[in-house]
Amino acid sequence: NTKARNSLSQALSNASKIEGVEDKINYIQDVIDNTKSYTKPLFELIPASKVIATETEWIGTNWLPIPKRAVTLLTAKGGTGKSFVALQALLRYLNENGSKKAFAWLSEDPIGVSVTRARNICLDLGYNIEILDRLMLLGSETEVPHLYNSDGVASAFVQMKQLLKGFEFVVIDPLIAFYGEDENSNSHARAFMNAFTAWVNKE
Repeated sequence: NTKARNSLSQALSNASKIEGVEDKINYIQDVIDNTKSYTKPLFELIPASKVIATETEWIGTNWLPIPKRAVTLLTAKGGTGKSFVALQALLRYLNENGSKKAFAWLSEDPIGVSVTRARNICLDLGYNIEILDRLMLLGSETEVPHLYNSDGVASAFVQMKQLLKGFEFVVIDPLIAFYGEDENSNSHARAFMNAFTAWVNKE
């Protein structure tokens, strides 16, 4: 339909600004996946009796329960230890899941400081320091990209999703640093969060 064609046309125009053939292809594929919704029925009516009942699955049930397959916000005043709590949650997850990997972009702290904190947490909890081999970190030394702008999901978001395929626990801190629009705009903020929800549901 017209909306899908316009979206794909805009995607092709935007892709010309992205460096690298693979990144262009990934960006366009992401837009194609989003445009499929234009041609599908809005939703399917299913009786509750036909739905298989399930329970919520959790990460870290014995410490800080975080639902799997969900976007979770950890909020508090600045300087109260959110980054430290997130780092401890990541390490507890890795200790409980021997083959999994985790990623954290703690953009307000130098990476060396985060590594020192991670080592100290491991020592305090009696974890093998080798679990840090499965924790990928970025810090304040790495320039923070805007993952969303006035055109919608930015190419940096598409690239990040590609780089983080196979990671089941991802922390982005603070989220506002990665947002390229007016933080007081509800519509932009909702679209920004919807992009994360779509990522979680897909992968």
